[in-house]
Amino acid sequence: MIQCADPIISLNKIYQNYNSGIQCRSTDELSCHGVIKYNKIYENKENGVLCIGSLSYVEIVHNFNITFNGKSGVKIGSKAHASIKCNLIGNNAMQGILITETSYAFIEKNTIGGNLKANVAFGGDNSANVVIYDNDIFGSRSEGIFCIECGYAWIWKNRIHDNLDGIILAEASPYIFDNQINSNQRCGVILTGQSFPRLQKNEIISNYTCGILFKENSFGILEQNKVCQ
Repeated sequence: MIQCADPIISLNKIYQNYNSGIQCRSTDELSCHGVIKYNKIYENKENGVLCIGSLSYVEIVHNFNITFNGKSGVKIGSKAHASIKCNLIGNNAMQGILITETSYAFIEKNTIGGNLKANVAFGGDNSANVVIYDNDIFGSRSEGIFCIECGYAWIWKNRIHDNLDGIILAEASPYIFDNQINSNQRCGVILTGQSFPRLQKNEIISNYTCGILFKENSFGILEQNKVCQ
């Protein structure tokens, strides 16, 4: 566990622990600025990496695999912040990346696939600060990206394919720009519960049921998208 410290954790195998593989925790007065890179983090009973605390600013970069953990691959909670770049995150028993209410993260150039629940899930306070950029997001038995009660987060230039659904928005209003949302088993994008996103210049092709599904009282701004079979 990292508590109120700034270590570099690199080139380790971290596996088969009874809790999370790595836990990063700050207190109300002392920060935690660890760097986690070039590790293999797998088969832990809970999360691969858990970051918690309002002064937790952790970089999770270039890890060879964060896989087959009993809960999420990476969980950001309790007002923590993280930069998650260039990792392989897959086949975890819950979400690939879970960002809980009051937390946020910058998620860039990761390969995120095969997780049992959403490959990426986030929402709540501070969700408008989430950026999901240039990731390969695929093969979830649930959603590629799940957003609930989120503000103007950026979902930009990702490849979201071969999930059950591409993106599900529940009471959510993100900016979804220049993504390829293709070959999902049901819908490319689903909007529910008064969602109001902006979808611009996305390619939404060959999703089995439909490209974009509006439900309940959802609306949206749709500009220059390509939606077809």
